[in-house]
Amino acid sequence: MEALGEHLRFWRNEADLYGDRSAELTVLSEMMGHYRMMKDEKRGLEAVRDGFALLEDLGITGVSAGTILINGATALHSFGMADDALAYYKKAEACYCNSLKPGDKLFAGLFNNMAAAFAAKGELKNAEHYYLEALDILSADIYYEINIGAEMRRRL
Repeated sequence: MEALGEHLRFWRNEADLYGDRSAELTVLSEMMGHYRMMKDEKRGLEAVRDGFALLEDLGITGVSAGTILINGATALHSFGMADDALAYYKKAEACYCNSLKPGDKLFAGLFNNMAAAFAAKGELKNAEHYYLEALDILSADIYYEINIGAEMRRRL
């Protein structure tokens, strides 16, 4: 897996050399997840720090920003920084609220991650709240798909 880390570092450097800051942000977002999975706290936190700074510098908002914030927050949580993670999950939620309709499936993933961070802090009521929010979104989607499938079979 170190080869993947080397690959990501190479492409981050290339993006930097060419002045492609958007590409660099994309690679940093991938690095956040990679180093989280590899439990490489030093490189993971560096990717989070650099990614969040670049995200702000570029002024990116909306779903893309929310997704990058979630990647970074999840890395922070995995490195034992649940309080910091929750602050960035809240920023991601604001990005999603400004860009998505309530009940969008992307909220389910966000709420699930928020719930895990609250659980790690021992805040079980908050964890339960966000787990249930995520479940409500996913359940509504499942029922929608079941109803569409039933309607399509009925029409055949």
